Amino acid sequence: MLMAGFCAPAMYWRIEIRDKEGVYSSLRESLTAQLRGFGLSDVEDARVESVYFLIGDLKREQADRIARDLLADTVTEAYDLYDDRRTPPVPDGYEILQVLHKPGVMDPVEESTLKGIRDLGVGGVTAVRTARKYLIKCRSPREKILAAAEKLLYNKLIQQVLPLQEHSLRDFSDLPGYRFSLKTVDLLKADDRELKRLSREGQLYLNLAEMRHIRD
Repeated sequence: MLMAGFCAPAMYWRIEIRDKEGVYSSLRESLTAQLRGFGLSDVEDARVESVYFLIGDLKREQADRIARDLLADTVTEAYDLYDDRRTPPVPDGYEILQVLHKPGVMDPVEESTLKGIRDLGVGGVTAVRTARKYLIKCRSPREKILAAAEKLLYNKLIQQVLPLQEHSLRDFSDLPGYRFSLKTVDLLKADDRELKRLSREGQLYLNLAEMRHIRD
């Protein structure tokens, strides 16, 4: 039960980094052109933003300092700050694709960002998660946009698309950090059938000749 006048601390702060209005972005132009080339001929605009989730016991002014002094280039970029009780608004006419790494997949940017935060002398951040937020303005159905995005915008083997309000972003309990797991494979005795299985189930996606070469 919350007492009167008490405000529960945020479980995380969400920082979105975007280009300032009027700043030329070659990425924005190339992204728009690529989506049109993949069958979304009605794309009017496509933007991408970097998203950082700062997890831990952090005050708003601390999160703002991290965004201003570490994450954003304030000459060409602007940023928006949200706590875990607010979902970013969706601009009219845009579809939003939020791409995160799958549980257990480590993003090196997360570790370097956490180190940078500590170097700033800001405490309270226990973990950092990153995402890419794509804003696509077109009239095509979301299913068609997702099909194009799978080819262009993310790797479905290690990444996933989640809605902005997805529950898993509330506490990140299903996004564990990296844990080493040793697996031993008797590769030297593997025949062609076994090599194919190892390539497929191990998500190596190598052909038989390549697997033979590794074995030999």
